[in-house]
Amino acid sequence: ANQLDQPGIYNFANAESQLIFSNYYTRKRINSLYGMAQFSYRNFIFLDVTGRNDWSSTLAKGHNSYFYPSASASFLLSDIFGFGNGSFGRKFDMLKLRASWAKVGNDTYAYNIGNYYNKSTFTGGLTIPGKVNNHELKPEMVESIEFGLEGKLFRGRLNFDVTYYNATSRNQILSAPIDPISGYSSMVINAGRIKNSGWEVSVSGSPVKTKSVTWTSSIVWSRNRNKVLELADNLDQWIISQGPNSSVIAKPGGTLGDMYGTGFKRAPEGASIVLEDGTRQDVSGEVLYDVNGYPILNTELEYMGNTQPSWKAGFNNTISYKNFRLSIAIDGQYGGKAYSLTNSILSYSGKLNNSLKGRYDGLIGKGVHFDEASGVYSRNNVVTDKIAYYYDLCYRRANVENNLFSTSFIKLREVRLEYNLPKKIVAKVKFIQGASIAVFGRNLAMLSDWPQFDPEIATLNGSQITTGFETAQFPMTRTYGVSLKLNF
Repeated sequence: ANQLDQPGIYNFANAESQLIFSNYYTRKRINSLYGMAQFSYRNFIFLDVTGRNDWSSTLAKGHNSYFYPSASASFLLSDIFGFGNGSFGRKFDMLKLRASWAKVGNDTYAYNIGNYYNKSTFTGGLTIPGKVNNHELKPEMVESIEFGLEGKLFRGRLNFDVTYYNATSRNQILSAPIDPISGYSSMVINAGRIKNSGWEVSVSGSPVKTKSVTWTSSIVWSRNRNKVLELADNLDQWIISQGPNSSVIAKPGGTLGDMYGTGFKRAPEGASIVLEDGTRQDVSGEVLYDVNGYPILNTELEYMGNTQPSWKAGFNNTISYKNFRLSIAIDGQYGGKAYSLTNSILSYSGKLNNSLKGRYDGLIGKGVHFDEASGVYSRNNVVTDKIAYYYDLCYRRANVENNLFSTSFIKLREVRLEYNLPKKIVAKVKFIQGASIAVFGRNLAMLSDWPQFDPEIATLNGSQITTGFETAQFPMTRTYGVSLKLNF
């Protein structure tokens, strides 16, 4: 029940409105056959081969059996060429090259290959589903290759690992929107090919290592690029997620993070104005204003940017001195854009500094005016007389362009200072082998151009969590704490 008739009486008869009840039962079966073989040559060349076949009840007959093999090989170059164990100028301890190829298959949820009625809130009633299922559904397949180089130098004082990967997904199972005139809102399909490729690099080591002081440090960096190679035959775009007047849409040739939305209407390519000296000035792309000096908004969706970061990185350090240990973790990302609903609401409501200009005497917006009668562009020189309406146009929810910001950031993620109690003190308690006490803080500081709260945003879109839209999320939480650890 949503609400009780009398507070504090938890009884079905005390429900103020109709009781809400539901139950759901599914059956799904997967039968699998798996095999693996391992080979090695003189303990410096290794090969692993696997194969698996699944039979799934959630896929169409004729497509419900799928096989996916893998093979991985590694070569200890330091042993093959004889420069391991600190030789080769006593620098290399180990150098390993690895390569792998794999196919991975996947099925889906139960009851996606047949059309069924849904239950109704009325006893014995049924409703027509809003989704068309697919009686020819095929398994998803991801084929990937990976190459890596791993090394240890200076007796373990310096380590590195570099990885390149390239993966192509085929026949992804997704729910695609269809024309509502059909009586349905979506259809389950197998969609085209999507490619992901990227790099992962990690470097770690001990810059300082003495009897009393040890400093260990590690850097991790990663970059991923994806591209939509093709979609289903009857699908020209795939709406991945939706926000206020904007959507993340995948199109052939684009990516899985491309955002489309509405914004300012702008002067077309080749537009120009005549200056006082008679020369022409190009104004292509400048904001268009109406005769009253207010910006004109576009009603058609346009490409706004990509919601995915260009790269991510982390930098961790630990300094130990006798019984003390200080740990500092920093991470961040570069690139990527997201829509901020919080910025929109606070801006057009006049709660932020960006709405102070012209509040008492109006302002002249930077852009051009187009006279449809003469077909001439001119510099906008009209002072607005309704500043509230001006900022409403600039920052309203429909103006995605002006509420879109970079999600780049650097965060001081955690600082931790720990003290290990001396063994003499711990030994007085026989059943305790070790003890330490620590103070810590998380999310202590951040550098970012994101206007409100936290650029690490996510939105619940149906049953999925998607990025690219901040819809009135809570501020970042800064945490302080004390911990006590006992070893028995």
